[in-house]
Amino acid sequence: MPKPKSRDKFTLIAIGLIIFLLVASFAAVWFYRHEQGKTSLRQNYTVVGPLVVSTDEYSVGTSMALETSAGNAEWARNNQSAIRAVIETTLRSLDAQQVHLPGGLAALQVALTAAVNKSMKTDKVEQILLTDFLLQTGV
Repeated sequence: MPKPKSRDKFTLIAIGLIIFLLVASFAAVWFYRHEQGKTSLRQNYTVVGPLVVSTDEYSVGTSMALETSAGNAEWARNNQSAIRAVIETTLRSLDAQQVHLPGGLAALQVALTAAVNKSMKTDKVEQILLTDFLLQTGV
């Protein structure tokens, strides 16, 4: 029986290596997808709005998202009407000139978050993020 040539050995090694890499790749993808399903969400975003608030000085049109932990998502959905009322009240007492200053929108987001948490006697709302905001002064 003749000995296999070195070229034949190389071909067998190359095929074996390719099969090993394919199996390893498929295994890695399977483990990644399997673990991805186990990863729980840490945050939840509940959409509030659109809201329109008008005073003698200005009108505000806005939409926002409430950031809560995943465990408090149901609480945010159940209390959305009360949260919406607090936000509308806070927007009615808005200082329109402050919003135009640098950092004004960030300060408004912090003020809205604090007002909701204080009014609801909780700390479940981690952050209120303005997704749309339109302020018209001199109405």
